[in-house]
Amino acid sequence: MNSIRTVVVALTCASAVLVGIAIGYTLASPDQALVGSFTDIQGHWAAPYIEQIRLAGLTAGCNANPPMYCPDAPLTRAEAAVFLSRLLEAVQ
Repeated sequence: MNSIRTVVVALTCASAVLVGIAIGYTLASPDQALVGSFTDIQGHWAAPYIEQIRLAGLTAGCNANPPMYCPDAPLTRAEAAVFLSRLLEAVQ
């Protein structure tokens, strides 16, 4: 069961990376942040990508006060749908 959780957590960060890369290619200047800087991503390998999707307004994270992204939490289908929906709106 632990290996399944590891894969799901990796997908959370991988989605941030993929969306972050897509933003880099599609949005000239992301400046629509929904929340302030996340307090739990410093030193995380996906931090630059997470910050990019935050600045683009594609995520509000998992907690508002203090702002947190929860990079090691599993990504739900609902969260993935929100990423995709916001990304599609941003590139139109």
